Amino acid sequence: MRTTNTTSGTNQLRWVILLLAIAVILPTVCLLYFMTQAVKNERLAVRQKLIDNYTSRAKDIFFKNPEIGIEDPDEFSASITYDQNDKIIYPIPSSQRIIYSSDNVQKVWKIEFSDANYVEAIKEYDKIANLSSIPDEVYQSKMGIIRCLVKQSKFDDAIKICPDLAWPGKHIINEFTPEQIAQAKLMLISLYSKAEHENLLDELQNQFANISESAIPTEMQVFVLEKLIKLTGKSDLAEKLNIEIQTAKKIIDSASLSITAADYFDANTSGQDKPDKTFFKIQTVPSLY
Repeated sequence: MRTTNTTSGTNQLRWVILLLAIAVILPTVCLLYFMTQAVKNERLAVRQKLIDNYTSRAKDIFFKNPEIGIEDPDEFSASITYDQNDKIIYPIPSSQRIIYSSDNVQKVWKIEFSDANYVEAIKEYDKIANLSSIPDEVYQSKMGIIRCLVKQSKFDDAIKICPDLAWPGKHIINEFTPEQIAQAKLMLISLYSKAEHENLLDELQNQFANISESAIPTEMQVFVLEKLIKLTGKSDLAEKLNIEIQTAKKIIDSASLSITAADYFDANTSGQDKPDKTFFKIQTVPSLY
């Protein structure tokens, strides 16, 4: 009798443990299932919202590679261009170069920002710029000189320095990052505007015309164009630059769509999973020579 009672008690304990396990595991499994379905439905909803948004907002494709043949580009709302290694080349990604401020430059920051001694700061920045062979250090020093001159309202003196950074010569253009050059170009426009310089109109026209041909990352291009449009309005040149402004707005819209599309589809879909006639993954033709 003792053996029977022991066996019966063990069986009952097993059933209790099994029921407890089911009571714990089953809700967890159900919860995970519904969470998975909810996430899936949310992704589909976001995807459809993006598709509807892009289709209604844009008709143009901003091509950085016109040699790629597409018979009817109006069918596409945005373009994403990859090379043969499946690496995005448009929208142009940001440069991966990390820019550090040297100890020499940081020491002058105290003179400029804390002490507000702009005359002394200019002297120290000038020493660094003349002695250094490090492009980032030279760039930061010259931009520091420009800042100090602007803070003293010496716009004409600042204008003499800025073009070397905004439009560097062929032998040094690769020493500065595209982002640094874009920053310098915006600074030059700002200086021309503050000084009411006679070259303001020509410089605006030049920058509007060349932004799409530069190697500046696409996000930076959008930022620069938006700033140029804003500066144009402040300078009362909007009427003279109406064509450039309208073209810039089209580029901004199209480039912004391409950036968002690239981010979204790289994160959520494969090339085979793309919505038909909404976004198209274009591969460049490999060079044969």
